Amino acid sequence: MKPFIPKYPDGDISTRYWIESGKNLRIEEYHGPIALSDWRTMTSAITSDPAFSPDHHGLMDFTRASLQMSTNDVIRMGLLMRRQDYLSNGWQLFVVNSSADFGNIRMLSRWARNENRLKIFNRRCDADAWFHRNGSSYPFCVQASPASFGAKRISA
Repeated sequence: MKPFIPKYPDGDISTRYWIESGKNLRIEEYHGPIALSDWRTMTSAITSDPAFSPDHHGLMDFTRASLQMSTNDVIRMGLLMRRQDYLSNGWQLFVVNSSADFGNIRMLSRWARNENRLKIFNRRCDADAWFHRNGSSYPFCVQASPASFGAKRISA
């Protein structure tokens, strides 16, 4: 098995991601203050990666970051996540360490219309444990068939 080498969009070391295709998982890690432009750069880099699949689950770790986004920025990001080229069919796991970021992610899920596929955790180990238990399943709401992974569907 190849080691997973993190990729840094635009050489920015405050964000990195890697894709674990064997687990159908993409992992994003953020450090420091994160603005809408940082998140959009990361999202663009991930969706243009040849290893990206909309059937991957997503784990976004903001425990070492703080979202520096206005309400309008959160709405813009939510609308961006609804576009077909950014659409994800899997679970969306967010890890945050502040109530303000929790609220922003909750609002984001509303605008992205993925409330039933989104889980928010306060600790990375809790998100990892949840994914370990549920990562082989897909949200009930998924329209596209993730049959290529032999996954079963469960309700959120």
